[in-house]
Amino acid sequence: MQFHARGPRGPVALTVLSADQEQVNVDLNHPLAGKNLTFDVTVREVREPLAHEIPAAAASGCGCGPQEQSACGCGPGSSGGSGGCGSSSGGGCGCG
Repeated sequence: MQFHARGPRGPVALTVLSADQEQVNVDLNHPLAGKNLTFDVTVREVREPLAHEIPAAAASGCGCGPQEQSACGCGPGSSGGSGGCGSSSGGGCGCG
């Protein structure tokens, strides 16, 4: 059985794995966690960033907010190597 609850970051899906008179075991992973996902996308346009978009992108590091950076390996002091953001190859963001 699956339920939705409110967590600190918004809605959370939880799946009841088992239940008895004394305890309930739940899985808090996203229903697609561990699944292979394939996307078919088309890039329709590439443009230069607008002036007001540049400071926001630079301030956020790799797309994670300040609170998420330590949890996902982003930001200063991360163990993600020289590429930062959880990337040992320097090729992008490892933030989920």
